Amino acid sequence: MSISHTDLVKGIQPRINRKQRRRIAKEIRSQRKAASYARYSSELQNQVTNDDQHRWNEGDADSREHSIGVERRYSDLAVSGTKVERDGLDQLLADAEAGKFSTIYFFSLSRLARESLIGMSIMKKLVNKLGIRVISVSEGLDTDRNGWEMQASMLFMFHQKFIEQLAADVFRSQEGVVLGNQSVGDHRFGYTSTPISGAPPRGRGKKPPKEYGIHEQQAWWVVAIFRWFVEKKLSITRIVKLLNNRKVHKGHRAKRKCEWSHSNVISILESTKYIGLWPWGLLKNHRDPETGRVWQEPRDEKEVSDDWMRFRPDLMIVDVDLYKAAQERLDKNRKENAKHRTEKGKFKSNRGSHGNPPRHLLSNLLFCSCGHRLYIGGSGGKYLYCPRYKRGTCKCKTNIRKDLATRLILEIVTSAVCNDDVWLEETFRSTESAWKKNTKSIPGEIKSLERSLANVDRKIEHLLDRIENGNDEISVEKRLTQRQNERQGILSDIADLSRRQVKKTDPPTKAWVKRELQNLVKTVSATNPAVIEAIHDLVGGRIPLEEVRPQKGRPYLRGKMTLRVSDATKLLLGKSVAESVIDDKGDIVVYIDFKDPDPMIAFTKLSDQAKALYDEDLMNAEIAKSLGVSRSMVTKLLHHWFDSRGLVMPDGRSRRAKLARKHMEQPYYRQVSDRVKQLMDQGLLLGQIAEVIGCDRNTVTSAARFWYESRGLEYLDGRARRKSLDRKVSG
Repeated sequence: MSISHTDLVKGIQPRINRKQRRRIAKEIRSQRKAASYARYSSELQNQVTNDDQHRWNEGDADSREHSIGVERRYSDLAVSGTKVERDGLDQLLADAEAGKFSTIYFFSLSRLARESLIGMSIMKKLVNKLGIRVISVSEGLDTDRNGWEMQASMLFMFHQKFIEQLAADVFRSQEGVVLGNQSVGDHRFGYTSTPISGAPPRGRGKKPPKEYGIHEQQAWWVVAIFRWFVEKKLSITRIVKLLNNRKVHKGHRAKRKCEWSHSNVISILESTKYIGLWPWGLLKNHRDPETGRVWQEPRDEKEVSDDWMRFRPDLMIVDVDLYKAAQERLDKNRKENAKHRTEKGKFKSNRGSHGNPPRHLLSNLLFCSCGHRLYIGGSGGKYLYCPRYKRGTCKCKTNIRKDLATRLILEIVTSAVCNDDVWLEETFRSTESAWKKNTKSIPGEIKSLERSLANVDRKIEHLLDRIENGNDEISVEKRLTQRQNERQGILSDIADLSRRQVKKTDPPTKAWVKRELQNLVKTVSATNPAVIEAIHDLVGGRIPLEEVRPQKGRPYLRGKMTLRVSDATKLLLGKSVAESVIDDKGDIVVYIDFKDPDPMIAFTKLSDQAKALYDEDLMNAEIAKSLGVSRSMVTKLLHHWFDSRGLVMPDGRSRRAKLARKHMEQPYYRQVSDRVKQLMDQGLLLGQIAEVIGCDRNTVTSAARFWYESRGLEYLDGRARRKSLDRKVSG
């Protein structure tokens, strides 16, 4: 007898996997526990707004016999509905998954989200995945009814359209404020905004309109940042450290983090507001519909209005030339560091010091014969060496002491600047010629370009009038674009000539040239990157080295340094001036042997210094302290000076007896001599004076004798003085 398939499966029940999905159990629904969610998005509102929403939700819940406890009231304060991550909403979803309630009440679905994609995603998770019932009080939505998805989608689309319209209204209102030359809250570090007295309030908050102003204290730091970056050639990292070490506040926008960062400093250096150009509306907000994340992108050129660029010379903090110099250095740094960045723009590891200003005189200055620059290393970083020697690709093993190389280079430069009259004369002539040519030609060129600029502006204005009158032909728009490009080129030429224009109004003199070059060399010890870079230009920017192996003695490195008149003129008048009007003349080629000089030469030089101090009647101990040597070394130096000239050195004791000062520190009896004289004038006996001062009687006697004799007065002995006193016995 055959058995059918139906008979085989009859009575068999399929098993349900309880672990697949956790839905709200029937007993929780039977308890009729509900939750309420409220939110307000504007800082102009307050907690009362949320309390009103909860009151309406609880009233509707009571009519449905649902209970909403205080612990199941969830709220978000001043948070936009376009954001996914909200503290109150996150807690609501977590408790929903934990099964703490079965129904959620919203006064409106706009409280849940203002973005349709975000709102529908959360709704489907609550209803389809967790089995939660969602009720919108004011809109009549209930997910227990059929067709709720279509109703919710339409409501979310309406709420999304409302936020888009609100954004357009806010933008229109802010545009009116901009056109009225008032503050729209876009002032940055260095500026402030203050209410305009007598102006009527505007907006929902009924706040008075504000106007921009300069914050004097912050403006001082803005100028300091530009000068550090341009004039002192400090790196961005160094500037950040200076600002943080000095605890400079970042301004009104720094509500949480008050520490300066790399991007903060670059943002200041790039901002055109510090030179009076205040752009607005050039960027447009875009929102990710899935996450609510907002970012900005440049607006289309057709959407941008020329009226949005505000020109405020009264708000200028930084000089235009200083700003342009900062942009040039920023562009230069970007080009130099481009190859050291990853595709995402981050720096690669171990990128070295490319693009950074020199931190000391020898930075990127000394180069081995193999072409590689010398690295700093050795004990405590006191030496320079060629790294290719350790790799086996260079035969140069010799090192250079860092302090020795610095001293020798500065000695050569100082000698050329101060002592070489021929080179100084040639530098003066070149500087004078450059100054005359610059002051004669550049102002005329600038005036000619300004006349051309005015002519182009008139043509642009004429073309704009034609377009406004309805003539929108392609040829007219094309000509307008050409004229605008021409205008930009003329402005660039004027800016270039202005940078090349000499700031010195008086003709240079030979004394001025010598003094300026001397000061330049002296300030190298201050480790100023700008001065160090100037010295690099003076010595040619690169000193090639070759190893010398003498028959006797240790091998050493010899460098070739070229001092150019044009480089010296660049330091005095500026690089752009020298590069445009000066030819290379009067070069001095100097060879430097980076080795310790003959010790006997140094000893003889030191002995001359010791003899000069000896002739000033200084004690040997004072000479030793001045030269930084021991007293025994002073004796050796003086013996060398007299012996090398066939003279006999005077006896030290007889010389000491003739000196007015015989001690580094005065003896005690001399120190208390003034006090002893005061007590003697009061009529105290010598024994009593000794008790007051805390010394013996002999010290008092010596102090009294010294006081009189040092002033050329006759000292009365104790017996003679005793007879003149009224009281002759102590006690």
